[in-house]
Amino acid sequence: MDVGSFSVEVYVSDGVSSNPYIIAITVTNTAPVFQTAPSASLSVVVGKKLAYSFPTIIDAEGHTPAISILPNGLTWVTVSLTTLTITPTITESGLS
Repeated sequence: MDVGSFSVEVYVSDGVSSNPYIIAITVTNTAPVFQTAPSASLSVVVGKKLAYSFPTIIDAEGHTPAISILPNGLTWVTVSLTTLTITPTITESGLS
């Protein structure tokens, strides 16, 4: 999807002469948001699995949202559109 400002030239003609008109178009897209703020802190015990359900996601334009996490490469953390799953091992705890 193109987001930004654009100009379109429209010509009105009678077949002999024409008049150009420039129309400015602004295309916007609002980022999706959680209906309520997600939890800012989660605790999980080493070797146990925690499945955290995200609050409802709202997208004003009706697009299908996506969720990603940073940093990349956390093999013990997975994410879907509805759930953050955390399954740390002793290695992730820093106790190994």
